[in-house]
This record gives sequence, structure tokens and C-alpha cells, in this order.
Amino acid sequence: MKKLIFFAFTISVLFTACGNLDDDASPSNSNSNNSTTPAGSWKVTWFWDKDKEETHKFSGYSFEFESSGNLVATNGSNTFNGTWSKNSSSSKLTINITGSDALDEMTDDWLLDEMTNSSIKLRDDNDEHLEELFLEKQ
Repeated sequence: MKKLIFFAFTISVLFTACGNLDDDASPSNSNSNNSTTPAGSWKVTWFWDKDKEETHKFSGYSFEFESSGNLVATNGSNTFNGTWSKNSSSSKLTINITGSDALDEMTDDWLLDEMTNSSIKLRDDNDEHLEELFLEKQ
């Protein structure tokens, strides 16, 4: 009888800790980065590089994340090509773009802090210094 009571108590604690377990429940996820892809046109709204804010380096640029994995950056007079990819676990977004010193700074394996249909928040995977890159859908 004691084992039965202990078993019932354990099950009760598990259900309480896990919350509502029916099929209609959807898990809460503050980092909405599950299956969203960055396809579309974006602009940089924040870039922090180690010890200073450098968003101005990307002023006037539009970044087109194509579904093919190509990345095109343009400011109306200059166009630079690159690539992007998101790993299968959705925790990293890799950007590779060259041809401009400012845009080269975006080339990195970024940790994906948040990705929604309208914003992307990235940070460098190197804990030695802080780098952050935020983009907003145009």
C-alpha cells in the first residue's frame, strides 16, 4: 500500500511540474528561433563589436537572405555577395560576406538568441569578447 501511495504521489508531482500535458498545449519559448528562416530583406539595427557600438558601419545597407543560402548586401551603389546558413538545431546562424571591411565584420558563426519573422538577435560564440548583431525585417 505504501508503494502505491508513493507511486501516486510521484505521478502527481510530475504532472504538476510539467504543467498541462494535453496535445493542445504548446510550449513557451522566449527565444522564438525554432523553424523561422531569415529569408527576405533585412537591415542592421545594432552592432556591438567588443567594446563599442558600430551600427553606423551598416547604415544604408539592405541584406537579402535568399532561400538558396545566398546573401546579397547592397547600399544602392555597392553590392557584395556572400552566404548564410542555419544549423539543424537552430542555435547558430553562419554568415559569410566579403569585399568590404565593414561587412567582413558580419562574417561569423553567430549564436541565435532570437529569431522571429521581424527580428534576428545574434551574439558571437566567443566568450572572450562581446559581439552582438541585431537585424530587423524591412
